[in-house]
Formats: sequence, structure tokens, C-alpha cells
Amino acid sequence: MKDERSSNGNEVIIADCKESLKRIPRVRIQHCFREANKCADTLARRSAVSPLDFVVFQFPPADVALLASLDAAGTLYERSCSEKNLSVTNDWQRVVSRLPKLSELRLRNCSLPFITPSSLSYINSSKSLTDLDLSFNPGITSLIFPWLFNSSNNLTSLNLSSNQLNGSIPNAFGNMSSLRPLLLNDNQLEGGIPKSLGDIRTLNILDLSGNNLSGQVLEFSHNLKGCLKDSLETLGLHGNQITGSVPNFAIFPSLRLLYLSNNKLSGTLDESIGSLHKLEVLDLCLNMLGGVISEALLSNLTKLEYLLLSYNYFTLKFSLDWVPPFQLRTLHLRCCTLGPNFPNWIKTQRNLIYLDVSSTGISDTIPTWFWNRPFELKYFNLSHNQIKGRLPYVSIKFSNLAILDFSSNRFEGPLPVFSPNLTSINLSKNMFSRLNSFICSKSSGILRHLDLSSNLLSEGIPDCFMQCQELEVLNLASNNLSGEIPHSMVHIQLLDLSNNNISGTIPRCLNNLTAMAQKVSNYIANEHIIWNGTEFRLAIFYLTAYGGDSLTTIVSWKGNVYEYRKNFGEMRSIDLANNKLIGTIPEEISSLTELKAFNLSRNLLTGIIPQKIGRLEQLESLDLSRNRFSGSIPNSMADLHFLASLDLSYNEFSGKIPTGTQLQTFEPIKFIGNLGLYGPPLTGMCQGETSNATTIGGNKNYKRDADEFWKCLYVGTGLGFIVGFWGISGSLTLNRSWRHAYFMLLINLKDWLYVTVTVYKARLQKMFHS
Repeated sequence: MKDERSSNGNEVIIADCKESLKRIPRVRIQHCFREANKCADTLARRSAVSPLDFVVFQFPPADVALLASLDAAGTLYERSCSEKNLSVTNDWQRVVSRLPKLSELRLRNCSLPFITPSSLSYINSSKSLTDLDLSFNPGITSLIFPWLFNSSNNLTSLNLSSNQLNGSIPNAFGNMSSLRPLLLNDNQLEGGIPKSLGDIRTLNILDLSGNNLSGQVLEFSHNLKGCLKDSLETLGLHGNQITGSVPNFAIFPSLRLLYLSNNKLSGTLDESIGSLHKLEVLDLCLNMLGGVISEALLSNLTKLEYLLLSYNYFTLKFSLDWVPPFQLRTLHLRCCTLGPNFPNWIKTQRNLIYLDVSSTGISDTIPTWFWNRPFELKYFNLSHNQIKGRLPYVSIKFSNLAILDFSSNRFEGPLPVFSPNLTSINLSKNMFSRLNSFICSKSSGILRHLDLSSNLLSEGIPDCFMQCQELEVLNLASNNLSGEIPHSMVHIQLLDLSNNNISGTIPRCLNNLTAMAQKVSNYIANEHIIWNGTEFRLAIFYLTAYGGDSLTTIVSWKGNVYEYRKNFGEMRSIDLANNKLIGTIPEEISSLTELKAFNLSRNLLTGIIPQKIGRLEQLESLDLSRNRFSGSIPNSMADLHFLASLDLSYNEFSGKIPTGTQLQTFEPIKFIGNLGLYGPPLTGMCQGETSNATTIGGNKNYKRDADEFWKCLYVGTGLGFIVGFWGISGSLTLNRSWRHAYFMLLINLKDWLYVTVTVYKARLQKMFHS
């Protein structure tokens, strides 16, 4: 059956098969050409020993079902099939137990099903298994331990992170004498560290972070100082409930990475830290540690690259000419004490990428040498200090800078031109001016977050945002901006222009804010987006350890606080409050179906609420108070089921408040000042009782006016007394002749009164006797 025209033997076989299959009435053949197709290999071996010439499986045999899934995802041996959905492979443990030569099994983020007690009967006979990765599978619980400890004792790598492990850490881990990395982080483990872990002489990476471990850190270190004390290179304990003071880590001379952040450690930093010559990462953030950190403590850490001490009570005291022995890539000292002078030793650090010296008490200017250093900064945070002066052209100085936070300082002058690579700029709460030159000089389209709130910006808002196509957050609140709302904003999803002097109408092109009309599943994808400060309208907190980050966005709105973590992409808000806007609410606003917060309070707006406002089904906060809106409240507002904050007070609304599950839950004060408005929650009135509603509204307005009258009366009385009393007393005190004349007047007045009273008394007595 050789085809002389073909040089490919496969084509000959296929052609012969096709010819033969023409004689079979009903045939279906499905084949997958794949290197190391284990499912096909298994079936081939079974067919080889089968007495039958032809076998048809209506359903795949149980012992090859997982292999079929694994082959669909990727090959099994020494390969990874991670991040594939294997949720239907309920017997994966049994299948693995039938693979005696299996050496590496990596099922990371495969949605493995929950472990059941019945599945524990499958004892793993794969004695060659050395590398096991079952991380990021919520179905993996502590029931996996019996199966795991009956598997190969030759495991050299075990990753069970980001699962649902609970309870205490089993002592049986100590029997895995060949383990090098053991990753149990981000589970729900409790208690302490068993002493058996200290017997694994090969263990070099131990990550127990992100659990609920408790107890004294001294006990933890004591339990680990067995055979592994010379091999341990990485110790991750951050994100637990560990207490006590930092122990003597000099017993681990090979330690390179030490993570102790986000615990409850207290006391001072043990001097033994300074003897860890191989230390590259020291992360102590988010504890209650204090004391002085001197250059003597750090003088031997020649390989240190990441120093993270933020959110503690440390005081760093170094001599002015100190030259550190290390070259840092990341320096985080937020909430430590550095000031009042800018730290001079930073000029020796040539490799800095992430620099955070916010809230450190610096009241100096940024020295000139700083802008001339060869830093490769990507993240620079100086917020919450008292740093003053003007900024140079940062675009020329740091071309790689992506995130800049200089908020809450005393910077002044015009806004400089920044790097075109910046994605986030926070300059709020300073004294900057000249917005036009800043916005219109931005030639790059990658800027995503811009906060210039609470400055001295006084000109109109330039209509050149078309150059910032990626802009998502724009905060220009609390300035003195004038003019009209620009039309060039397109993709913004958080817009705050409140507390300015903006006039004109709300543009109808507001529906061009497409990000507020589309549901997006992505979150802030940038590696680090940082806006610091607890009191800002928009504040993003960045708490980090080397190799990871935590992102939280807090949006404060009318006394309510909304917290968004990596789902900040879901937040949509418009705040135009406290301006001089006129006209009506455009109907186009109803197309922003993903809008969550809308604030138009304290303007001069008129007209009615758009009838289609009920389309804003995601709306959580709506404030239209203190305007001149009229008409009735649309019935469609009853469809706003997520509405948690509402204020319609002090307008000219009339009619009955629509009945809905949300509107009746708000306090009556949210509707007062509308004389023609009635119905719950104001009262339980029905149609025809408008006069009573008006009376109630009038009584509340009368009470408010009376309160204002008495307030003014008290203030006026106090001012009159101060002016009258000190005006006379001060004059008499300072002027001697006036004082003499004043007291002579009092003496004469007294004599006159005495004489007058005496004369009238004598006359009365004479009249009485006569």
C-alpha cells in the first residue's frame, strides 16, 4: 500500500484508511496529534493487551478522564497545565495515584473540585513525585493532608498557597526531609510553627504569610533553629497576628529575605539584624515597632536592596556625611521620623526605583542635588510633609517616573511639565497655580489619574483633554476655577469639579464619558497606583512588601465612605457641587448607566429631574439639594434599588414622593425645603393633604429662620458688649487726662446726686410735718 507519489508515510496511511472507511456505513474518527499525549498512550497500551480487535468507549474510563482533561490543557509530564478549568475532574487524586513515574504535577489555578473524604482512599503511589503545585485552588482544604503525607517523601518543592487550608500546621511536614521551598501562604492556618519544620535541613524558603498565625515571634524563631538554621534563606511571616519584639535572627546566617510586615510586633529593632550580611530584603511595615535606627545598625548590610519600615515609630538618625554600604532599589519610610531636613544620605543611592518618605516630618526644601542624581525612579512619594519651594521640570529629571505623589505640602508656583510616562499625579493640597500650561503641555496619552484639588488654580479649565485619552480620574475640586465645563473629556470615570466658580450649563455631551456607560471587568491594571492620605476625597493606600502590593481606594461622599480594592474599575462618579451652574440636567445623563455617584448640590440649576433617571440602576448616591429644581419626583426613581444616599432638600419639588423600597428609607430631612412635596417619609399623608405638608415644611423653615435670628442676636450682643466695654475702658486706661476728667465727672455726679437726694428728702419731711 505504498504511494510512490508521496514522500510522507502519514499521507499514505491516511489515504488507505479513508479508502477502507468507505466500506463502513457509520464511522466517526477523532484524533489529536500531540507530543506526549498521555490519554492516547494509555488507551493504546490498554488496546495492546485486550483480546478484542475493536473497543468502543461510550464514556471515557474513569482512570483516563483526568488524562483527557490534562491533554486538552497541556501535557502532563514535566509540563504545566496551570490555569485550566478542571472542576469536573472529581477523581484527579485517583488518576495521579496510577502514575508511578510522575515527577512534576502543577495544577495551579485549575479550579480543582473540593476534596471529599471518599477520595482520601486513593493513596498516591507515585514515589517519583518531586514537584507539586496545587496553589490557587479554593477546593483544596486541609483534607488534602492525609493524601499528601502518603505521597512521595522525595518532594523537593511544595506549593499549597492561596487555598482554603485551615487549622494548625501539621507536624508531618517534618517528614519531607528533601523539601526546599514550602509555600503555605494565603490560607487560614492558625496557631504557631511546629518544631518539626526546623528538622528539614534542606528547607531554604518558608512562606507562611497571609494566615492567622499567632503567638510570640520569639517562639517561632526558636522552633526553626534546628537543622534548617543554616539553610533558611527566605522567611515570610507577614500578614499574621504575631506579637512580641523582634528576636535574634542572627541564628539564620543565610537569611536573604525577611518579611515580618503587618503583624503586631512591638519594642525596638534587635541589633542582631545588623549581622545578617546576606540580607537583601527587610520588611517590617505595619507594626508597632519604635526606637532609633542608627547607621551602626545598617553598616554591615552590604547587600540590602529593599528597606521597608513604613507605618512604625522609628526615628532614623544618621550623620550628614554618612555613606551607606548598600544600594537600595526600594526605600519605604512612611510615618517614620526623618525631618526636619531632607535626608542627605539618599544622594548616595544610585539604583532607587521606589521612594516613599511621606509623613516623615520633613519641612525643608528639596535640595538641588536631588534633581541631578541618576535615579531611575518609577514611584516617588513625598506627601504629607511641609516641603516648600517650586518644582523644576520633572520630565527632564526623571523620564521613567510613573507615579508621583507630592500632596499635602507647601509647594507653590506654576505647575511644571512632567514626564510623558507618568500614569498618576497627585499634587493636591498645595499652592500651585496656572493649570492651562500644565494640561495642554501633556503630549502623552497614558496619564490615568490626576488630582490637583485644594490648590490656588484660578483660571478656566482648558478644553484640551483630548490629549489624555487614558485619563480615568480627574479631581480639580476646591480651587477657584471659572469658565465652563470642557467638552473634551471622554474616558473619565471619576470627575470632581466641586467647590469652584464654574458657570454655564451642564454640557449635553456628558454622555461622551463612555467609561460611565460601559460595564468593564478590568481593574486598575498598573503595577502600582498610589495616592496617599486619609482625608482626601480620593485616597489610595499603598502597603507593600517586596514582590507584592495591596491596593485600596476610598471615596468619601456626603459623609459615606466607599471602599474599592482592585475593583476600582467599577467606580463611576460625577461631582459638580458648589459651583454656579445654570440650566437643566440634560436628558443624556440617563445614558451613563454605570454611574454610581452624582452630586449637583449648591448650584443654580432649574427644571425637572429627567424622567429616565431610573435607567441609572447602579446609582448609589444622588445629591440635588439647594438648587431650583421643580416639578415632581419621577416615578422611575423607585427603580434605583442600590441608592444608599439621597438629598433633594431645598428645591421647589412638588407632588407625592414615589413609592419605592429605597425612597421611603431616607430621613425626612433629605426632602425638606420643598413646600409642595408630601408623602412618606415626610408623613403618612395621602393626596389632598398638601396643605398640611406645606405647613410642616413651613414650620421647619420657620424653626430654621428662628434659629438664625437668635444666633444673630447672640452674636450681635456679644460684639456690642466687647466694643462698648473695651472702647471706654481702653480709652480711660491709655489717656490720663481723659481718665482724670472721667473720675471728676463721677465725683461731681455723686455730689449732685447726694445734694439732690438730700434736698428732696428735706422737702418731703417738711411736707409730711405740715
